[in-house]
Amino acid sequence: MAQASALAEKIKKLRAFRGLTQSEVVGGAFTRHYFSRIENGHTVPSPQALAIIADGLGVSISEFVDSYMASAPSPQQLCDLAVIMASEGHVEEALEVLDSRLPISVPQALRNHWKGRIYEATGDYPAAYEFYTHSLEDVEIFSNTDLLVQTLFRLGICARKTSQLTLAFRHYSEALSAFKLEKVRDEYLEKKVLRNLANVELILNLETHAIQHYGEALTLGRGHQDLNTQAASLMGLGTCYLNLGETDEALDYLVQAETLYRAQDRQDMVALVIHNRAMALRSRGDRGKARELFNKSIHLKKYSGVPAEAVFSYNELTCMYLEDGELDRAETTNQLAQELVKKVSSSRERSLAYELAYKIELIKGNREKADSHLKKAISELGDDYTAHRGRLLTARGELAMGLGREGEALEIFRRTCRLFDEMTQRGESDA
Repeated sequence: MAQASALAEKIKKLRAFRGLTQSEVVGGAFTRHYFSRIENGHTVPSPQALAIIADGLGVSISEFVDSYMASAPSPQQLCDLAVIMASEGHVEEALEVLDSRLPISVPQALRNHWKGRIYEATGDYPAAYEFYTHSLEDVEIFSNTDLLVQTLFRLGICARKTSQLTLAFRHYSEALSAFKLEKVRDEYLEKKVLRNLANVELILNLETHAIQHYGEALTLGRGHQDLNTQAASLMGLGTCYLNLGETDEALDYLVQAETLYRAQDRQDMVALVIHNRAMALRSRGDRGKARELFNKSIHLKKYSGVPAEAVFSYNELTCMYLEDGELDRAETTNQLAQELVKKVSSSRERSLAYELAYKIELIKGNREKADSHLKKAISELGDDYTAHRGRLLTARGELAMGLGREGEALEIFRRTCRLFDEMTQRGESDA
């Protein structure tokens, strides 16, 4: 264990310098017995365990890189270490670990895959996508099916994060096909692929396919006693049936999902389930109860660390107030949504907040302000909402005509026609 002693000594000295007990360093992350073995040089911690220790000691994991290298970590451990370093902002050092510390025998496909993981950890999804694409090109040369599926899955994540839903659907579908052909047997990864694919299918209004894949993920989750997968799949199923107008079925699945999320103390997800329950009740005509649940969801989101997600419920409440002729309440609620809208990942919800502001200003007779909000609504829409962009463009063209800006209106209508022509050529039914 001489190799582990350098790392062990560094950890022990830092802890003594900080005046901390072993329990104070790691909390309940792992046992004192395990930590004692690390400090005595009998066990080399995983990169994940080392990250917990570094955090408890108040230093970056980069402090331990040289001493960790002396413990002869495996290529997988080196890659895990590099990703953790990148997530802490040490991207160049992380890339250096991969470039200079990995054995020559590690294939280029794996190197590119892990570089993708590094950039993904920093939120640079376009760069990550590029490296995953290079990995995919290389992986097909030496037929590593496990790496192929993992890379397709990560490509799907990057495409989803950049609102390229059709591309994400393609990558997840390709990954799932490997499981269906029994080329890969990793049920934990299969659960993730199924859930992510179903999530994208739900957004693309492919509810029938999403129901099938959520159902398969739920079965695997129950087999592994994985409460998170079960809860997420149940919520997905509830949302699918909500979109299909089957509110009783939707509420049944959503109540089951809420129970499982409460068992895990996942208040952020409880808030999301309550939002969807409110949507179902609104569809069923129980508007009073729906309003109550939307407000409850907003409260939970504000106090569970995801206040920006309250925009979803603010938007629905604004719609309800407009439908019920309560313009002042609609305007107040919409203003609260706009204060948070830039922090929301969903391009559809960002766009909806501005679209509702446009409708409010139009009712008030402020057509210039309405035009400004409508322009923002159009610019916020992701690439996969082509039909709705066309409808908003049509509305903006009509508004420009009403404002006496005929030249601008004509250009907007031409742009709209080109958009619908492109949709027709692609065979999209909404055209």
